[in-house]
Amino acid sequence: MKTYLFSLMVFSALILGCNNSKQGAENAELEDSATLEQAGENTTFSELNINKQVADTIDGGMMLLGRISAEGLNQEPYSIWFEENSKTYTPDMALLEEIKPLIKPCYIKVFMGSWCEDSQREVPALLKLLKLTEFDRSQLEIIAMTHDKDTPENYEADYEIEFIPTIMFFKDGAELNRIVEYTQETLEQDVLKILKQQAYTPAYAE
Repeated sequence: MKTYLFSLMVFSALILGCNNSKQGAENAELEDSATLEQAGENTTFSELNINKQVADTIDGGMMLLGRISAEGLNQEPYSIWFEENSKTYTPDMALLEEIKPLIKPCYIKVFMGSWCEDSQREVPALLKLLKLTEFDRSQLEIIAMTHDKDTPENYEADYEIEFIPTIMFFKDGAELNRIVEYTQETLEQDVLKILKQQAYTPAYAE
């Protein structure tokens, strides 16, 4: 009888142990999901899996893919063109003062390619503009794409990304307008027109 009771206790402990282990894993998964959900579009994604590098089978070397940050662009080999094009961008400071209050409530989504010359020109300039206007970086999302203009996570779904970089400006959940591949005037002039909701037609618009 004692042997039977002891065996029953051991079996019960094992069952409870497995259930606790499973519950712990489920709780961890729920916590991870909650973190991602809470992060949403209002995060720099610094705590998430960003700045992923993969082999560039077309141009050779490596390329960024998926969600990235300015820190990702500041690492080699991307830092070579990032730093140079950031330095050469000299904005009109008077226009930046106009932009500063207008851009504050906006959310900006950028689709680019670390392999793309147009992206290499425009994105460093944009990030410099945002820094000078004290834009909240938690309101900025940068997504690096393949040569086919897509991502494994399908971040581009519903955004009709055909050319990059595509820089999209949102306010109150609605897209104001976008800059596609290159600016029509200067970056700060284009941005100001978009923020003021003046007539602005991006490249390749029908």
